[in-house]
Amino acid sequence: MKKLLILIFCVIIGFLGAQNIWINELHYDNTGTDVGEFIEVVLENAASYNLVDFTVSFYNGNDQMVYGSVALDQFTYGVTVENFTIYFHYYAGIQNGSPDGIAIDYQGTLIPGQFLSYEGEFVALDGPALGVTSTDIGVEEGSSTPAGESLQLQGVGSMYNNFAWEGPVTESPGAVNINQILGEITEPMITVLSPNGGEEWEQGSTHNVLWSSINFTDNVKIELDQVWLRNREVLVSSTENDGIWEWSIPVDQEVSDYYSIIISDAADGDPWDDSNSAFSIIPMASVIDVATIAELRAGIQGTQVYRLTGEAILTYQQDFRNQKFLQDDTAGIMIDDDPGVIATLYEIGDGIINLTGTLTEYGGMIEFQPTSDSGVINSTGNMIDPEIITLAQFNASFEDYESELVEIQNAVFLDTGVFAVGQVYAISDDSREEVNFRTTFYDADYIGTNIPTVPVHLTVICNSRSEGNFVTSRWLDDIVPAGSEEVI
Repeated sequence: MKKLLILIFCVIIGFLGAQNIWINELHYDNTGTDVGEFIEVVLENAASYNLVDFTVSFYNGNDQMVYGSVALDQFTYGVTVENFTIYFHYYAGIQNGSPDGIAIDYQGTLIPGQFLSYEGEFVALDGPALGVTSTDIGVEEGSSTPAGESLQLQGVGSMYNNFAWEGPVTESPGAVNINQILGEITEPMITVLSPNGGEEWEQGSTHNVLWSSINFTDNVKIELDQVWLRNREVLVSSTENDGIWEWSIPVDQEVSDYYSIIISDAADGDPWDDSNSAFSIIPMASVIDVATIAELRAGIQGTQVYRLTGEAILTYQQDFRNQKFLQDDTAGIMIDDDPGVIATLYEIGDGIINLTGTLTEYGGMIEFQPTSDSGVINSTGNMIDPEIITLAQFNASFEDYESELVEIQNAVFLDTGVFAVGQVYAISDDSREEVNFRTTFYDADYIGTNIPTVPVHLTVICNSRSEGNFVTSRWLDDIVPAGSEEVI
């Protein structure tokens, strides 16, 4: 009996030890044909385990099922640091999100906190994460991500929750990530996170200087150094050590490729850290003023900066990539602001002027990417009267309605059941054409409610992804039974 208890105790201890394994780096999408897709994990005390007992499973977020799996013994050994071993595996065909996910299990049991997803969350319907809702890592790659970059954990610590996902940045399969330290730190420490080398920030633009602190809470000093000239300038002599400081770069800041940020204890300069390598201040791009969103949408995609001088009404916003949908009398557009350039807090119905940024396209959808927090609230409480269109019009002229709030009358859902996140549901209307309604907004209050079984008037935002064009309601109040004032 005593031997049995000892055996059970050893098994329990072994399992608990196995739980200190985590997904550390991921590359799944890049410009052109996807190349070098890989997954990286970190395992503490690797010599204590049989690697075949760990499995990495890849999940398709659309059907919520496992589409592939690899045991850890098939991974390539990287480096070992402070008893933490890094393993990586090239896996062609890691799916490109919206959403998709990855899980780690030990002998078939999911490692707590290691069912991660990108570009949204979902509930697994099979495999080791069965019934578990994924955790969205909050960063993503896309068709404009350069080959050779990845999403990766950064920070200091000895377990998954000590780190934060960043990227895309230069990949490092099998090695410690950029701005990552494995193991416990007892001394005070500051780590500069951004700018950390290679960034190109324009004169007159606004950016966040980011850093992390370990065992240190006092105020910090932030300095700008021209590396080769030994020319150091104090940007702020003392500021709160909260890891973020907004820098409005002067329009006359000297153009140079050799800048570094230094962050230190405001009192005595210790601890301190500087950018790993130099970043650049580049000339301010000429700004082209446009009066309407239609004119903005017709602009050139790339580095050209546009300022929308006319008023645009905010119709929806979400935390995911700090996205905002705006429209005026001419068209609609989506702001994609993953870096969080816009710090001003807007409310639905605000009329905003002087938004400044560049144009790009992702998944077939034109996006406006802000270059500064320049938008001014010109009015509040504006109501948008959605244009009523048919699904036939949507299919024939999607570009005319992209990012706009429109109304589809007498829409009928061709599917039954309950709304789930990141799913597609076919709808039809009196024009007898079909369009896919997609639950793109993951925190919408109709998620988990019954799909309507009667004709409804749908207020929706027209949006697209690489797999097609969709309509998406913002909230439950956008779904109204035809001929009724009551909300489903």
